Amino acid sequence: METKYHCDSCNSYFTRKYFLTEHLKSKKHINRKNEPGNRSASFECGCGKRYLHKKSLEFHKKNCTSPPSVKRLDVNEVIQKESKEELKKIKEEIQQELEKIKVEMRKIKKEKVEPAVPKSRDIRKQIKKETRKEVVDDQQNKCGRCEEELSSCFQIDHIVGIQFGGTNEKSNLMALCCECHARKSIAENKCRQQIKEAIQNILKENMEETGIFVIRDR
Repeated sequence: METKYHCDSCNSYFTRKYFLTEHLKSKKHINRKNEPGNRSASFECGCGKRYLHKKSLEFHKKNCTSPPSVKRLDVNEVIQKESKEELKKIKEEIQQELEKIKVEMRKIKKEKVEPAVPKSRDIRKQIKKETRKEVVDDQQNKCGRCEEELSSCFQIDHIVGIQFGGTNEKSNLMALCCECHARKSIAENKCRQQIKEAIQNILKENMEETGIFVIRDR
């Protein structure tokens, strides 16, 4: 792994500015810096950073991007500033990942609570163009309710809705004008429970008449 950051006093290298900043605060560094006879940094880069060893300066110059005319700042101040920016960037990246995880968790919880059920709209899309034309032709291009002439924006609807067990078979389809289609949808939504109960009663009566078995009320 490439090491870009160097401590002059301890001659130690680090891969991140944050690690160098923490090192500068450590007892090891402070004790080494205060040792008797510890030489002052005599090798200086044009950006203002100073080094005890010539090789350290040469290593720094390979990665230094600051022009010589830049105002010189204290090395520790520069490192601390850049470390804060790097930590801020890391924090933002972590926050973004957490948001993604939260979104995925909400999706998973929603799928558990509300299992995916095919929508009648999706099923309705499966009706072939040829079948739609046959339904209109059978009704002589008239609405199945008001019997008025169908416009170009007519709707193919189910006689028995998909939600009540209807299918896409031609015998269960009819062409409606937009107004009648809207009225039928509103009526179905209002009478949803009544329609379900009516269907169950019809099935119950039919089964009792055939003697197959009797549905007992619970």
